[in-house]
Amino acid sequence: MLERILGLIDDPAVRFVVITGDPGVGKSFLLDRVAAVRAAPRVWGVRALAEVPLSALAHLVAPASTRIELIRRLLCTVGPVICVDDFNDCDPLSQSLIERMAAEPERTVVATVRTERGLTPDVIEPLLGRAGTRVVAVPELTREESDELVRSELPGDVSASILDEVWHRAAGNPLFTVQMLRSAQDDGALAAQAGRWSSTGRLPVPRSLRQILATRLDALPADARDAAEFLAGLGRVPVGRFTSDRAVGLQTLLTNGLVTIEDRGDGRGASAGFTHPLFAETVWERTDLLRRREILTEHLAAEHAAPAPDAARIAVLSLDLDGRVAPSELMPALRLAAGGLNASVVLRFTTAAIARAKGDDLEEAVRAEAGALVQLGRVDEAFEVIRAALRRLRPSRAAVRLTLLLSELMVWAGGDQPGAARVLREQRRRYPSWVRLPRAAFAVAEADGLVYAGQHTEALELLERRARPWDGMDPELAVARATVRSHALAQAGEIAEAMASLAVADAASTSEVEVAPVLRSLVMTLWGAPGDGERIAIEAHRVAWDAGFVQGQAFAALAAAVAAEHRGDPSATLQWADRSATAAEAARMPDVLRLALLRSSIAQATSGRRVDPATTARLDAVTGGVGFFRHQVPLAHAWASMTDGDLDAAHRIMAMAVDDAQRDRAVGSLGLLLHHWMRMGRIGLADALAAVPLGSPLADARLALARGLDAGDPVVLLDAAEQFERHGMPTFAAEAIAVAARYRPDDRARLLARARSLAASVGSPSTPLLTELSEAAPLTRRERQIAELARDHRSAEIAAILHLSVRTVENHLARAFKKLGISSRAELPSQSDD
Repeated sequence: MLERILGLIDDPAVRFVVITGDPGVGKSFLLDRVAAVRAAPRVWGVRALAEVPLSALAHLVAPASTRIELIRRLLCTVGPVICVDDFNDCDPLSQSLIERMAAEPERTVVATVRTERGLTPDVIEPLLGRAGTRVVAVPELTREESDELVRSELPGDVSASILDEVWHRAAGNPLFTVQMLRSAQDDGALAAQAGRWSSTGRLPVPRSLRQILATRLDALPADARDAAEFLAGLGRVPVGRFTSDRAVGLQTLLTNGLVTIEDRGDGRGASAGFTHPLFAETVWERTDLLRRREILTEHLAAEHAAPAPDAARIAVLSLDLDGRVAPSELMPALRLAAGGLNASVVLRFTTAAIARAKGDDLEEAVRAEAGALVQLGRVDEAFEVIRAALRRLRPSRAAVRLTLLLSELMVWAGGDQPGAARVLREQRRRYPSWVRLPRAAFAVAEADGLVYAGQHTEALELLERRARPWDGMDPELAVARATVRSHALAQAGEIAEAMASLAVADAASTSEVEVAPVLRSLVMTLWGAPGDGERIAIEAHRVAWDAGFVQGQAFAALAAAVAAEHRGDPSATLQWADRSATAAEAARMPDVLRLALLRSSIAQATSGRRVDPATTARLDAVTGGVGFFRHQVPLAHAWASMTDGDLDAAHRIMAMAVDDAQRDRAVGSLGLLLHHWMRMGRIGLADALAAVPLGSPLADARLALARGLDAGDPVVLLDAAEQFERHGMPTFAAEAIAVAARYRPDDRARLLARARSLAASVGSPSTPLLTELSEAAPLTRRERQIAELARDHRSAEIAAILHLSVRTVENHLARAFKKLGISSRAELPSQSDD
């Protein structure tokens, strides 16, 4: 956004840049950065001084004996850019003078204007309609931006519960976010232990906000304060409940910008709510306990009498009043809350439900509570909740399903596969060996742990031996079996079978939610459709962000990085790898962190720069976990050696990595290792790659590349390139074409131009197989100039534009065509690349 504003300042057609946004979204911070970059003077509009002429501008120049002299000095002194904060609060004379400055050539005004729920003050509407005015709207933070801001304020690891609480309570307002965090540190509600931030209680409402809002409320009439308390009791209230004096009070709150009224399309009609969630908290804090009880009782009666009672609201109000809610009321409320992505609300219901529920209801409540706790980064608490429920439950279908959930969470959220195996052994002893459901379910869970540990062969054998599907198999178990099998097959390199197993999972699923999106992304990428894999992973990451699910963010970002790596886009790979590493560190997921740092190392190397030693050092320092896909990790050190110029070390590392993968039958990793070794310039790998039974378009293209490299056969290399390009892997295609150009001297220029164009589509990466691209003769300045004009102009027109002869133009154009490897104007790119 800063770059956009700076660009507008440099645009001669722009005279006035207006930065709009609601209070606290960061307008002043952005204006500070503009002023710092352009060394521009700052001006502040102050509402209390709005009646004092020139109060906003007088500080810019020395005092003058007359107002006319002061204005003259201002016009002569102020530089080409002036930055104005809260332009709408400036006194009228200052506003007029600032607009006069903006009308002068070579001068631009950049000003902030505070909006209320997106509406701009009437006083500046005429300004916004002028030809030279441009508006830059500053929105509230997204969930991702909110999390990044929290991490910048709290250096080190930050627990997911803090990120989630700040997001839901500050609602994307940067000012409130920072104030809440700093108040919490001052009050001791936030503390860092061993480099990890955690909360010791609910984060406080910022003191400054409490004071400001209290002052505003105290200045309002009694009916407005009463309406504010009534609204704070529920947070959002149907307008029809504001009767008599409260309706008048609500109108006063609306006039003062404290509340809004809107119809959210939920069938309840127009409803009132505070303009920010923290306002409700602040009002409720200052309401005495007796008054709170009266308000809650009134709301509860109204909810029960509503045409369509809201189960979640009734449950919340009942819990707030006396804590006594029947399971029949709690469970519907819990289901509604679980679909709302607010883990804190879910925990309110689950705590009450677990204390009262039995059987299937207990299982459902425990699942919801464990999921909310994992979402908040409280993984160990989630484990204990499930263990406690298993101690209460007798052997049953519900107990079996909770055992599967505990095992899955211990493995994939906690990285404790040995611990999960012990839990399965303990639970297995509770059931007779001849009972099919628990025997098969525990086998599926055990196989899942083996997949995590990279033991895909053992996992597949276990599924076949002890968990074969049968007619009438529990749908949830059928989905779990098919998903685990797909994951194991993907590790084994049997990608077609992995995709077929995912189709089985889809067919068995009774949920509308897509089954295993991260696994699906990985399988699509390994099949040879990285574009689809990346799309699926990015959507999974968005869902995880919205839910505040850090573990989900780590896995989804890693899948997106793997997909971007296969597309050959180093920039996107690095972006997603960094996101995955950040989330994995916050969630303490060592295996995911290793793979994210590996992807980061590869992205750095293939973008043409040296692998940062800090990245490999960080990778080496990761401890714990069992290392799924661990055979790929040496790639980081091999690429680091390549970028350091130590080719012998790189090839030694790769030789050992390939030997280890072959010994452990890590087929999926072996194909990747051999491909990267070829990308480092190694030949002689076709036989090793042919022995890898992968059976996918990606594997076929890799094998064609290996055979073309070994034989020095441009026909085979170009066939490999065509396969890579057809499946959305332009960098791999460019590498194959660039090598083919070595064996086609007569066609070299055209092939290199084609390779360069493919590489440019993903940011022009730099790898050993693409070295030919940098050796091609560059266009001269005149050749480039004529080539760029030739797309839209005839030679005679170019000659007239550049004051050259037509023959000279055509000679330059012929040389450009030869260097670019093309034969017609239609093949010219819009911007010719060297």
